[in-house]
Amino acid sequence: MTLTHAARHTGAVGDKFDRLEHRLPRWAGPIAVVFAALAVMLINPIGFSGGGNDDAYYVEAARCWVAGHGACLPANHWASRWPLVAPIALLTGLFGESRATVGLAPLGFWAASIMLLAWLGRLWFDRATGLVAGFMLAALPVFTASALQPWIDSTELCFQLAALVAATYALRRQSVVLAIGAGMLAGLAFASRETSILFVGVAALAWFRVDRGRRVILLWAVPGLVAVVALEMAVYLAATGDPLTRFNLALNHVEIPSEELPKGFDTSHSPLLNPAYIAAWRREAGIHLWWPVDPWLNLIASPRFGWLATCAALLLVTCRATLREAWRRSALQIVGAALLVAVLLVYALAVDPKPRMFLLLGCALALGGAALAMSGWRAGRKALVGSLLLALWGVGLAIETRMLSFRPAESPAAAWLTSYPGQIESDSATRSLLMLVPGIDDVALPGSGRPLRIATAIDGCAELAWQSGTTPVRLLDRASRGIVKPAELCLFAYR
Repeated sequence: MTLTHAARHTGAVGDKFDRLEHRLPRWAGPIAVVFAALAVMLINPIGFSGGGNDDAYYVEAARCWVAGHGACLPANHWASRWPLVAPIALLTGLFGESRATVGLAPLGFWAASIMLLAWLGRLWFDRATGLVAGFMLAALPVFTASALQPWIDSTELCFQLAALVAATYALRRQSVVLAIGAGMLAGLAFASRETSILFVGVAALAWFRVDRGRRVILLWAVPGLVAVVALEMAVYLAATGDPLTRFNLALNHVEIPSEELPKGFDTSHSPLLNPAYIAAWRREAGIHLWWPVDPWLNLIASPRFGWLATCAALLLVTCRATLREAWRRSALQIVGAALLVAVLLVYALAVDPKPRMFLLLGCALALGGAALAMSGWRAGRKALVGSLLLALWGVGLAIETRMLSFRPAESPAAAWLTSYPGQIESDSATRSLLMLVPGIDDVALPGSGRPLRIATAIDGCAELAWQSGTTPVRLLDRASRGIVKPAELCLFAYR
């Protein structure tokens, strides 16, 4: 094809996109985003995982609330995160505990986060940019994989984004009520997870970038934030005599054994500003080059996060010239602020730098990428922009299908428990993985003398070569249908 023919072909594609864009009704964009988000989520609805993951602690905390008909004093930092625990307890208390009721609260936070990011995109750029940003966030595997999973990440993110929406409206309307609401929402983000202290701090720095004559109204966010934090501290003071109970749990959480740290690692010191923790965390992508840069190399290399960064980078290279100056400044400030939060997470709080800790950065990349995409689209680069966004969505779908889930194993496990009552034992990790299966609490721990054992096998039952003492075992049944291969749930019988 000659250059002239190629130009004509590209122009023809652009003309088709233009005609299609003008014919579509206004609601088509939101419907398309909803469809795209649900497709990524439903292709592998992982939901509750258990097996030592954080979601098991949140479900246990909710059980305590249900059993006690009210809030329980937390025994660990997971249980102190009441903005997630409370709605799970409410739903399971009203409708019974099941995979569906446990997943409703996180589903709400996941959906709200997408809508709030789209709303922010509309406020800070325009409506189409907001929709594209929501689309890009929904295609982020590390975010959507936990759509039905009781994890705190989307809960914290939801309140952060809501605080930004409220603050934006407070600034535009000069509303005291909205400014106080923004502060309270930031307080709820902090109540969800203490890492939001960085979000609050960076937002305070961003305040100085706002027009001096209008920014004073946002000072009303401070009493809103203080009210939420003070109320929580007052509750702990009344219940325990120590208003700092929650913060002590958070600071001491590293003393809880973790497979993400090397065996024998000294956890007696605080992780704050501690390079030993930064260097010791397990690298998700296995990249060990130099500890100060390893977190970022592994983040970019992670298939659960890196494709969004790659897409944003490609849009930057191909469409930056089309971005008008006002949008360029806004995008740089948004990404810069989120990057500062991410840097402080790694080097100040020394958190485990897994992709799920960087959802706010993912939102910033989605907003910046969406601004570039819409600028490029309107400049005639429709085929390029459309191809990049569809590729991002397709890759998200593909990665979601490969994520491990033992959800399909629950039905066979329930059948085994019914068929062999009082005859099964299992290890703690497997019991936790199946903790939503009725009857699992009656399963004994290994060494009980029962004749059968349920075990999880990441590499398949045939490869699970364990023995109980000197007693070998034989495979009696397995559950593999619907589970990401080669993982299986195995039922063994002692010989």
